[in-house]
Amino acid sequence: MIGKSVFRALNGKQEVVKRCSKIVIRASSTVPQMSLPSSSENSNPLPFFRSIQNSPSLHASNNSGQFYTIDPSIKKQLFLYGGIPKTFDELCNTFKETCMMIREPALEIMDYMKSTNFNNAATRYCLYGKIGTGKSMTMAHVLHYGFENSFVIVHVPWAPYWYKFPKEYSDCPTKEGMVDLPLDAVAWLIHFKNQNSHLLADPNLSVCQDWEWSKREITKKGAPLAEIVEMGINRVKYSTNCIEALLQELKQLSDLKRCKTIVVIDGFNIFFSDKTKIKTAAFEKIPPKRVTITSPFVDITKQDWSNGAVIVSVDDLAFFRKDQRNTHYPRGLLGPEVILPSNQFSAPQIPI
Repeated sequence: MIGKSVFRALNGKQEVVKRCSKIVIRASSTVPQMSLPSSSENSNPLPFFRSIQNSPSLHASNNSGQFYTIDPSIKKQLFLYGGIPKTFDELCNTFKETCMMIREPALEIMDYMKSTNFNNAATRYCLYGKIGTGKSMTMAHVLHYGFENSFVIVHVPWAPYWYKFPKEYSDCPTKEGMVDLPLDAVAWLIHFKNQNSHLLADPNLSVCQDWEWSKREITKKGAPLAEIVEMGINRVKYSTNCIEALLQELKQLSDLKRCKTIVVIDGFNIFFSDKTKIKTAAFEKIPPKRVTITSPFVDITKQDWSNGAVIVSVDDLAFFRKDQRNTHYPRGLLGPEVILPSNQFSAPQIPI
């Protein structure tokens, strides 16, 4: 009995399937055939996830979540020596184009910058968030905005590299107890020169004071700012001193309204760490504050100059693995001594 009932049920299903298939065939025969649009009628509109605006200055809230394309020449000038993650860069090379997502934090910073009174002290923005949420890509988007609006760019793609993987280090000849990173300083000056090559020829960017490197080598007042850059690249011994002079000059030139400056530093909290892989001659590990390249970049984030903007990010990955603090908030990553209102390195700032 059980076998027969199952057979009948299966038989019934087969009959239903056959009937349904007949209905479908008859229905499909009554549908009129659709003609495909010709090539002249198809305007090839962009997919909904792509923005028609490739200029960061024109990006608005309705573009949030879309992708825009960066011109290859701009990518080469801005990110040749860093600024975008390697994995993303590999994908860009694979697909032969660079498409960047328009994120809300980047739109927020650019909106603030559009409404900023640059006669006041430089506004500071601090990007924070969990690992892998797009802080570096947000900074790259803002960097493109600064490039498009003729800001002089002071960009550190990932500050922890200097302290975790130094190319070379030696005792500073002019500052006792300090250590130089000459090759890293030269690499940064080349990066600066490449990003600002279109602006360094501007006659308004001239040196505001004399800079003496040795008894025979002097950069005199009124010389092009590019001379300091070339001095640091060609004379490795003075590369760190040239960075210090360059950043001081940019602060003065911004105050004099000869240029606008945007400072972008990724992994800023490493400057306030207490460990590096750099050792003295006595094999003593030294903190970042005893590395000469640290002071100029911390100094330019102070609010003692105008006509500019400072964007920094804090990230737990900036620390060594043993020292990571399992938090993504600025107070936990910078430390309470840095967050104090009396400390001009970090307060006031706009958290993003």
